[in-house]
Amino acid sequence: MSRPYGGAAGTHMFFGLLSIAAGISWICILYFYQPLFVDGKSILSGFSEWVSVVMSAKIICGFWFFLTGAVGCCIRTRGCAEGVWVALNVLNVIIWAPALLLIMGALLTLLIAFPTLLASSGVDLDDLSGIFVQYAWLYLFPGIGVLVGVVEFILSIVSYSIVCCCRPASVDQGYEYQYEMK
Repeated sequence: MSRPYGGAAGTHMFFGLLSIAAGISWICILYFYQPLFVDGKSILSGFSEWVSVVMSAKIICGFWFFLTGAVGCCIRTRGCAEGVWVALNVLNVIIWAPALLLIMGALLTLLIAFPTLLASSGVDLDDLSGIFVQYAWLYLFPGIGVLVGVVEFILSIVSYSIVCCCRPASVDQGYEYQYEMK
């Protein structure tokens, strides 16, 4: 039997892995990349612990996007796995995609428009501005988070709609064959 939702599920998995990889890379770069150090310390050392939690939003949300895709790849016939996939898509639309979009959008806005708020955490404003001017590619990481949040929001709505309204024939046939054999 084929996997009727394989395309949408694979896309969920791809964007989940992209989000996880971008989240881990960004945190590692900000903590360990030597040119970003100020006075011998990471630029994040002046911030409280909640900043690391906020920055890990891409990893947490990416895990749920990947899990949604993995469940979608397991669907062969109509049944429990299909219901779980619908529930995960609904959670993506209600919780995970908006959370990722809002957190990364707010972080990107803070980096671009309000660096003085970030500088109030103990990092010198001139050092912080100089780092983000010299290393402008650092804006890419929250930008990826915003992109993944938008794509996952749309993809989850489309995936949910496919299951509820436009079920592939192969899923219905598997369900009918199950009852004919018994």
